[in-house]
Amino acid sequence: MAWLQLFAKGNIEEKVLPESDLDYTDTDHEYNSDLSQSSHYYDDDDEQNRSFVNTDPNEYDKENKEYNELSIKALHNSNTSSVDSITYANSVADLKDLDMDKIKPFEHYKFKDPSNKSNDLEIADSKDKIINSIDSNCTVLISGATGCGKSTQVPQYILDDCMSKKKYCNIIVTQPRRIAAISVSKQVNRERSCKDGVLVGYQVGRKKNYNPSTTKILYCTTEILLLKIIKAKSLSEFSHIILDEVHERTLEMDFLLLVIKKLQKINSQSTRVILMSATAEIEKLRDYFSDYYGHPFNRHLAASIVSVKKPSNYSVDVLYLDDLYLLIPAAQRMDLSKTQIDENGYDTAVQLVKAFDQMKVDNDNKKSVLIFLPGIYEIEEMHRRMEDLMTLENHKWILIQLHSSITSEEQDKIFIQAPLNYRKIILSTNIAESSITVPDVSFVIDFCLMKQLKNEIRSNYSMLIMTWASKSNCNQRAGRVGRVANGCVYRLIPRRMFNKLEDNELPEMSRCSLSRVVLMSKLLNMGTPEKLLASALDVPCLQNIILTIRTLQQVGALLSTVNGVISSVDGDLTYMGKVMAHLPLEPPMSKLIYFGYIFNILNEAIIMACGLSIKSIFSQPFNQRLEAYTQNLIWANYSCSDPIAYIGAYQSWLESKPEFDQNPNLEKTWALKNYIQLSAMRELYDLIDDVSNRLNRHFGIIANSGKIKWIKPEEKDIACKVILAGAFYPNYFIPKTNNAYMDEHEVHTTLEEHDPYQTVYFTGFPKDQPKELYKEAIESLFPKKLVGKPTAYFNKSNNKVFVEFPTLNIKNMAYDSNQYEEKLNQLIPGNISYGVYVAIKMRTLKFNFKIPLLKPNDAKKKLKLITQQMAAQKITPKEVLPIQRCILEETEFNNKDIIITVTYFESVDRFWAQLLDEKHNNILFKLWELVNNEISLIETNPDNLVIDDIYIVMYQEEKYRGKLMEFPRGPKKEYKFLLIDFGESVQLCNEDIFNIKDEYIKKQVYSFPTLAFQCKIAKIHSPINRQLNDDWSEETNMYIVGKLLKNAKGTIYSIVDGVVSFEDLTFINEEENISISEYLINNKLAIRSEESFASKKDHEKRLKIVGCVNNEMHQKSNAVCLNIKSPTKEESYTIHNLKGPISPLEMSVNGISRNSTSKNVKIECKSVNSVLLDTDPKDYHERLFVAGNLCLNESNKLTLWDTTMMPNIPGMPSFICLMFSPCVEIRYNSSYTKMIGAICGLGYHPETGKPLFEENDIEITFDTVIDLNLLKKINIIRMLLNRCVNPEDEEGPGDIFQIQHSLQLSLKEIFSQPTKFKGPECYTRKYMWSEIQKLRLLSPYQENSSVNHPMAGSDVYKLIWGTILSQKMSASECKKLMFKLSKIKRLEEFFSYSKYTSARCSEQLNCPLCELEFTNELSVIMHFDNYQHIERYKLAREELYLHYTGPFQDINDL
Repeated sequence: MAWLQLFAKGNIEEKVLPESDLDYTDTDHEYNSDLSQSSHYYDDDDEQNRSFVNTDPNEYDKENKEYNELSIKALHNSNTSSVDSITYANSVADLKDLDMDKIKPFEHYKFKDPSNKSNDLEIADSKDKIINSIDSNCTVLISGATGCGKSTQVPQYILDDCMSKKKYCNIIVTQPRRIAAISVSKQVNRERSCKDGVLVGYQVGRKKNYNPSTTKILYCTTEILLLKIIKAKSLSEFSHIILDEVHERTLEMDFLLLVIKKLQKINSQSTRVILMSATAEIEKLRDYFSDYYGHPFNRHLAASIVSVKKPSNYSVDVLYLDDLYLLIPAAQRMDLSKTQIDENGYDTAVQLVKAFDQMKVDNDNKKSVLIFLPGIYEIEEMHRRMEDLMTLENHKWILIQLHSSITSEEQDKIFIQAPLNYRKIILSTNIAESSITVPDVSFVIDFCLMKQLKNEIRSNYSMLIMTWASKSNCNQRAGRVGRVANGCVYRLIPRRMFNKLEDNELPEMSRCSLSRVVLMSKLLNMGTPEKLLASALDVPCLQNIILTIRTLQQVGALLSTVNGVISSVDGDLTYMGKVMAHLPLEPPMSKLIYFGYIFNILNEAIIMACGLSIKSIFSQPFNQRLEAYTQNLIWANYSCSDPIAYIGAYQSWLESKPEFDQNPNLEKTWALKNYIQLSAMRELYDLIDDVSNRLNRHFGIIANSGKIKWIKPEEKDIACKVILAGAFYPNYFIPKTNNAYMDEHEVHTTLEEHDPYQTVYFTGFPKDQPKELYKEAIESLFPKKLVGKPTAYFNKSNNKVFVEFPTLNIKNMAYDSNQYEEKLNQLIPGNISYGVYVAIKMRTLKFNFKIPLLKPNDAKKKLKLITQQMAAQKITPKEVLPIQRCILEETEFNNKDIIITVTYFESVDRFWAQLLDEKHNNILFKLWELVNNEISLIETNPDNLVIDDIYIVMYQEEKYRGKLMEFPRGPKKEYKFLLIDFGESVQLCNEDIFNIKDEYIKKQVYSFPTLAFQCKIAKIHSPINRQLNDDWSEETNMYIVGKLLKNAKGTIYSIVDGVVSFEDLTFINEEENISISEYLINNKLAIRSEESFASKKDHEKRLKIVGCVNNEMHQKSNAVCLNIKSPTKEESYTIHNLKGPISPLEMSVNGISRNSTSKNVKIECKSVNSVLLDTDPKDYHERLFVAGNLCLNESNKLTLWDTTMMPNIPGMPSFICLMFSPCVEIRYNSSYTKMIGAICGLGYHPETGKPLFEENDIEITFDTVIDLNLLKKINIIRMLLNRCVNPEDEEGPGDIFQIQHSLQLSLKEIFSQPTKFKGPECYTRKYMWSEIQKLRLLSPYQENSSVNHPMAGSDVYKLIWGTILSQKMSASECKKLMFKLSKIKRLEEFFSYSKYTSARCSEQLNCPLCELEFTNELSVIMHFDNYQHIERYKLAREELYLHYTGPFQDINDL
């Protein structure tokens, strides 16, 4: 090696590699700080066991050519991915050898005790070889099997060697996981009998235990080392860098290798790098870190390798599918042409397990079986099949699911030994490959499949696919056996097929989004991302880099320009991009936090972003998924938002944390009750603390530092949803139905007049069975504690079964440290019964709706016998007493106008009243005298109280008739009563509850009907742009109580379920009559709305009735419902599975970006929105649905994760797109008289007009009026966002408090403005940019601004340019509009005449103005009566009056 010594002395000419002049500027960077790794806040596998793969399409060959040439030239006769130029080379003699007295060594340094057991590890035999290799080489690779002692021993060998030779020593060791860094550090200290944090310490996130002046070995995560290196832009701080588990080719590990390799050659030649792994691609890494020597040698010197072998004491037999052909017939029929598990595949695995039971090698204890399946769906399918087989054949199996979304308690079950004669069967994803070791596994069944995510190359969607596992994955799985005993592995693919599998899984650098890496590369300032990543161990394809750059430009981390020039491979880093680069989260989550800062809701934003970045804190035990779903809805607090659910859960835990710290058992009880994973909650706590600290340390951003606060909770809730929409642009979706307008009559026909808000139905009931016999069995399919007591109804003419649920308020008994506190929670918006949600959720979770059936003849005989017995016993309906009826039922049906006085008021939608006239006043007076003066009372026994029974109660020293509504719950022994004559609900103790002593007096008291009835005002709704949860504001309620609702005259619109809806309620005053509805609407305290199906139906009935008919407070069903006990499972002849349940209100969602419009969409099953029902079918304006993450599968179906339903505000999709799209171009009608829509996206190239990111462009059509005034308000918001996202001051937005205040006011102003509905008008040239002539453009900037084009300037959110509008609409457009209104007029006239004839309409049943089609005439009539249609019609007429040049009589006729 004489030449090496000469080279070290500088006597050999240095050579550089061709094409290695990659730009690098070693300048100080203003923002050098914590860089982080988001992957360490995720599990190794997510809920569906996915990993990332990227595709490399042929269509980008031309773009890849230059990039590929750069990579190929860098190889220079080597198989390395890229080798940098050698600007300097060091010999061993150049290592920092400093005198001990200069570096102040430990005075009492203790070498490791030679007698320690760790010296017996396999790696001890290679100690000298390892030390010599490290001394002689800049980079050393150590390969050794798991458990040989690499992680604990190698750093100690180096430390002892340096100290013995009096050399400078500062060792840093990376571990892929936080827990590993901490545990290995503690293990080393135990071996050396040292105190933690002195000689050996650790640092993970903000958790650290080391002393910079004494610690010589520091264990940390990959993130921490990247943080230190990027901040220093040098390795010289460390004498040795040890990268453990380098085979885990995460993005950050590959990027760390790249950075270390570069800095090692540039300015850190003396730092030694040691790479350690059990299964690393040794040759590849060896070549990657090789040194190239020029003339006269012209060769590479590869990195040194030290191999440590660990002999195995147990044998492992591996069998393949072809070994099973003669034993299991199903094995021969397995279809391996597709990457999926077919029926024969499941059957083969089950038959194998059954064969294990027949083996005699188990002795008394049956050995465990580990079955590797690709995802959760396959795990649940296998679980279902094996569970059914256990029932049928009595197998003694214990089935355990293992995947990353189960709770830690469920995960611990895999370590529990099975009872005697039972076999434990673990159904697992590839999480059991390396992360979890089960010691008693003797059999592994491997389908050799895995689920991977690959980025769709056009839109950057994460695409979920099923693929064959690599040999490395399969060998890892096989390694689960043979550790403590002999084992056997069954690979369910042929041996020849296994040999063709890929050797290794594709590394993350080649398979997932490069966003984090690109942001870190921008901070490093080592050249463009394209050139820097060309030096990676596995070079990502150019198109993936371009796609990443576009995505970062879209999210606002990068500008679309570099020094003012549009670029697809680079972009200038924005201030928000710098914030993103310093946070350990993905860019959209960091953007959510920064938007939370801008809108002054930083605390909530941090909780949401961090919650979405780790394993879910919400647990869903397999057998308690319904209860967990209900609890998640409680956490979401009526918001229909997964991210907001994190806020409620985390804040509830945080409030009790001091008490939980003192009493861990209390915390466990709370977590189990509320379906919380405590390990994930603590991880969330640490991550929130870390993120908050980084924001404060690097940018001075502190939560709630602004002077302006969101005072009203509902306004803060809307703000939370707004920032979610801003952060997750363009993941926008809209509800999808077959018809944009719910066909009410079709719904009622489907449900055979049952209330759709309370009813689901089954199909497939056997026609030869008497349905009434199985009523009880059907009703018992649903959990009463969640849905109440359902009622089943039947129709003998078809095979449908209807189940109607009561309308319940779900109460959450939240455990609050010392006591149970009752909290009333409305789980879902609207009036749909929660039972309907539970029923649909049960179907999506694949519950079995099985009922035991008798033989048809036996069933008919049994029903006949029971009916005869009931008739013989003369079972008659219970007498209905007058007190059980309402006073209103004594009034005539056609007497719609009544005078009332309000007795109890809760809201405009819920108040109680009495009839106000002399007759009813006398009734009230007589009843009051009787109850308070003439009766004798006796105290009640609490055990004898019955729900819905009437008692005399004492309230505020007066006696009332009260109906018992609820028994006491929690520590307070108070009963809930409804004062039936006044409507007030009160809480009373048992001593205030009485029965009437004298039966005669009791009959007298009970002879009076209920005097108060529940009321609401029809056709108006709370202004939901001011109230997130649809409740009426306190301002409105107080005004109504104070001035309006005293004595009023009302017109009954309908009576549904005992609630009287008044079509118009007028306050009677001596001076004037005030219409309450008009008053509320005119003062913007209410908006017009449509009534429910049932209300409209009752209203139609009232219009048709002629004569005197009394009112009915509750509709009576015509169905016969006998309470008969159904046959038991033991009595049954067979088990029948019903199909359903189904609700006609079920909805799906549809994408609105160019790439998502053609795709089928589903919502992830654990989401609070996994059951999506149309709560407002009467409103047919578009609603907006936002997703935090998207995943595309092989069948082109999108799965939405972390979803949020935006408030039901008309125009919401348009408002959000206009506010948060990077670039917007307004669409106009052909005459340029009005705005009809917009194209939103990253923008276009000003010279070519070509879109910059066309796959994510959004074409929206306005269904509400957008004018120049609103456009100015939206531009104000965009301008304020620009001042924060990319301010002129590099230190950040200096006037943030003023910006927060202005944003708050602007947001309120936009959402509170009056809504004008307009008919949708689609733009013909969709997805085309630069459609407006330059002469028509109106600049939003000041006259002296340098921005002279919509795409000019350095704004992230380009201000929206207006257009000079025309004064007149063209004749052709007027003609089209006239045609639409004329058709509507013809249909209205026809329907008005058809009431008296049997003629049928010959025209197509549609509304050309609203662009809706209908199936029957009644639906068209009801649509024409809809207030939104009426407003659109009026607006269209106004346009014609303004622009039409023909005879005005044509318009007057409309």
